[in-house]
Amino acid sequence: MDNRLSSPTKENLLVRSLLISVGLIAFKLAVFVGTNSIAILTSAVDSGMDLLVSAANYILMKSSTKPADHNHPYGHGKIESLAGLAQSLIIGGVVVAIAAMAVRRFMLPEPIQQPLVGIGVSAVALVLTLWHTRNLRSAMLSTHSQVMATEYLHYASDTFMYLGVLMSFVLFKITGQTFWDPLLSLLMVVYLLKTILDIFRETLTELLDVQLPDSLLKEIDALILTFDSRIESYHDLRTRKVGPTKFIEFHVVLRNVETFRDAHHLTVGLMETFQKRFPGAVVTVHADPA
Repeated sequence: MDNRLSSPTKENLLVRSLLISVGLIAFKLAVFVGTNSIAILTSAVDSGMDLLVSAANYILMKSSTKPADHNHPYGHGKIESLAGLAQSLIIGGVVVAIAAMAVRRFMLPEPIQQPLVGIGVSAVALVLTLWHTRNLRSAMLSTHSQVMATEYLHYASDTFMYLGVLMSFVLFKITGQTFWDPLLSLLMVVYLLKTILDIFRETLTELLDVQLPDSLLKEIDALILTFDSRIESYHDLRTRKVGPTKFIEFHVVLRNVETFRDAHHLTVGLMETFQKRFPGAVVTVHADPA
């Protein structure tokens, strides 16, 4: 099978996100008019936020994939990190607003009208979102893109929201109690805040050029010291991550290497080893005599 057919590109997935958001907004607003359900209205507002975030992600994704140029020798990958940082703050604000609405519903209970209609709407939205979220997750894991991570986050969070709305309708239908809606909303907020904090931390790490994780640094250490017995040591190791690209720079101290040609061949071979272990990485090696 053609992988291009089974694995949509980032651009195709973002366009699909836009179309799904527009469809869900129209669908939910039409249902809200008939049911007067605040849960459905809140879900429609969330889809509106999805639309804005997906539109921003699309624009930023197009910018971040530009090749390196004279003014941006390290490429444009940090646009993705900046987008992830800003959008995690935006989504965090929306989640806090949802929490405030849930607390208000505890204090001022409101009955849900036509719960069967709400159950049907939530089920349709849930199935559609689960299908789209699965594709977004695959793209996120394969590209290590902050834009796709953010896109996956707000659609994955939507699945929990739809589950919560669906359960609130079902439990209200069974028990007649109105507290299920705000209770389940608050439980979802706890999960969302943890996920948002994870993305915020990761994007901030990239923007501040923090070293790669310790686990990768240990791999780098092993690759250097076991590559060739003529490598005595290394120093001035500097690493960082810009978008999906890892940058690795260091000096190696060589012994029993008398010609520039031999030193060059050794460092080129070492760089090729790094390229195999970290595809797409930019590796710079400087050779020093022992």
